Amino acid sequence: NNATMATRSPGSSIKPLSAYSSAVESNLITYSSMMTDEPVPTYLGGVLRENWPSNYDHVYRGDILIPEAIQRSTNTIPVQLVNQLSPQFCFNFLVQRLHLTTLSENDATTPRLALGGLWEGIHLDELTAAYQIFGNQGQYTEQHTYTRVLNAAGDVILEKNPIVSRALTPESATIMNRILQNVVEGPNGTGRNARLS
Repeated sequence: NNATMATRSPGSSIKPLSAYSSAVESNLITYSSMMTDEPVPTYLGGVLRENWPSNYDHVYRGDILIPEAIQRSTNTIPVQLVNQLSPQFCFNFLVQRLHLTTLSENDATTPRLALGGLWEGIHLDELTAAYQIFGNQGQYTEQHTYTRVLNAAGDVILEKNPIVSRALTPESATIMNRILQNVVEGPNGTGRNARLS
């Protein structure tokens, strides 16, 4: 089952989870924070990469507000945030609060975690379960495909009581929810094609 068993690279869809949520929850950034969109010289595989990461359009925009950084899906800002918080901190957030099960301890050692450059990838159902915290006041609900099954007489023969836990404060979830709306609604949003009338 490709939704529940296959592991895939999440790419940029991991940024709000691995970098921005952790940073908002830790009070490192707010909705109106500004950062500098520029390369982050980094050792990757023992080699110093001076111009890493590059943005998808190979343009660096200098000072940029967080909502625009997310809207444009910049690569530099989430890498800076993961570096400031530490890859291990962000890894722990993904594993402990968002219950991602396929991450490797190797993912906790590199800022590639910010961009979805994971050793194994993640399951689609776990990714979608992680995203629901933004519309659920920061509450994480274990992913499930049913709530209950009844027989012909109306008796419950199978019931799911998913685990519910706090992943973000309601305030952090509200900030992230509003910021992520820019991805769809903003003029430079990478999710403009998902905009509904």
